[in-house]
This record gives sequence, structure tokens and C-alpha cells, in this order.
Amino acid sequence: MNKKVAITGVVIVIIAVVSMFMVQKKSNAPVEKEQNQIQQQEQQPVQSGDQQVVDTSDWKAYSNSTYGFEFKYPKDWIIENNSGVNTDPSVVSIMSQETKKDIDKNREAGVICEACGPDVSFYYYSSIENQPDNKYVKAKNLNEFIEKDNFIKKIGERKMGNINMIETIQNGAGAYYALMAENNSHIYKIFFTHRDSRDKLNDIENKILSTYKITK
Repeated sequence: MNKKVAITGVVIVIIAVVSMFMVQKKSNAPVEKEQNQIQQQEQQPVQSGDQQVVDTSDWKAYSNSTYGFEFKYPKDWIIENNSGVNTDPSVVSIMSQETKKDIDKNREAGVICEACGPDVSFYYYSSIENQPDNKYVKAKNLNEFIEKDNFIKKIGERKMGNINMIETIQNGAGAYYALMAENNSHIYKIFFTHRDSRDKLNDIENKILSTYKITK
């Protein structure tokens, strides 16, 4: 009798252990599945943000032999000389039709804003000494100017055609994304009125930048 009881007890223990194992395995299944999904996501290549193909076959070309730069822009965009958003006029600025509609709407409503300007402005200075803000900074080169100017923060570099340009965030009435370069003592700047970081650039704006070249 005792032998039967002992065998029965062993069987019960085995059944209990097996049951606990099955329950534990079942409860761990969602976790393992989730971990596998995370690992698969991590192993997948990161897709570039600039995935949309932008057709530039009908774009217009701007070239300035005097200041030594060129770029392309959509044919329906508006181009203006000596524009910009402050007292330092650009060589040339470009504006999308959407931006123009927004500016016209604000003007009709009597809204005054410093940032109601073109999408992209292109600047040129013959030397760092002729950069307007440098009269306060008194820098000898572009890197020193960016380092000393309290309204400019360097965030990286970006390959632009045949030259590396310094990526910056520049402050004024807000925060603005801008690229700057020094080439043969000449200073070049590309200023985005409605963007405060590189990540905010759309496909068309990135494509415009990809066509920009310094020729002087």
C-alpha cells in the first residue's frame, strides 16, 4: 500500500512539474516573440529620410559668376534678388508658391512677422571681415566666427557639391537652420527661414542643396 502511495505521489509531482513548465513556457512566448521582433527591427537597415525621387528635369538653374555659386530650383518657385528676412540682404532668395500664399494671407490679415520670408536665401561675403555680424565678433576666420558668436551654434558638417559646409542653428526671432563655408577667403551661407534643423528639410529643399556648388 505504501509503495502504491509513493508511486502515486511521484506521478503527481511529475505532473505538477510538467504543468508548471508548460504554463511558464506559454507565458514567456509573447515576451520571446516581442524580443524576436525587436531584434529583427534592429537588424533591418535604417532607411534614409530622403527617399522620394524628385524630378529636376524641368528645374531652372541659377548661376552667379560674380559671387561664384550656382544651384537649381523648381520652375514654379519665385526668385528674388537682395531679399532675405533681416537687414542683411541675401544675394538671391527663392520661395515656393505655398510660402507666398501664406505670406500674402498674413499681410492681408495685418500680421507682421520677421520670419515671413522666402524659403531659402543664399549669401556671399568677400571675406570674414565683411560679414556684418563680425564687426562685433572680430573673428579672423569662419570657424572662429561661429565659435565666438553667441547666436550661432555649430551642429555638424554637410558635403555640398565640391566643399564641406558647416551646419549651424542661428538665433534671431526664432531658430534657423543655416549652412556656412569659407572658400578661398570668401564666405558663403545658405539660410532656411522656416526650418530650425536639418531633419525638418523636405525632399525638394534637400534636392536644392544637392545641386548647390561653389565655383569661385
